[in-house]
Amino acid sequence: MKERIIKLLKPNGDVVDTRVKFTDTPPWCIEAIVDGLQVLEFHGGDLFDCLCKLRTELDKLGIKLLCNGSRIDAYPSRMSRDMGGAKKV
Repeated sequence: MKERIIKLLKPNGDVVDTRVKFTDTPPWCIEAIVDGLQVLEFHGGDLFDCLCKLRTELDKLGIKLLCNGSRIDAYPSRMSRDMGGAKKV
């Protein structure tokens, strides 16, 4: 699994770093550690699908994921989703 540090905007306005792990090949999976304790893991048809599931769950907690792939107006092309697992948006 690959790993990146992504910033989160918490409900109190604090911006914190979180470690996100993801697969680079199928089966697609993304895993995030929130507040150093809670591990969120999602599987999907491609990496963008996994990211959307993560964003939805974080929204329920009042947390915003601060990366371009989680923007409301960001969406990968159909070709990117079919051929490359939607690794780029």
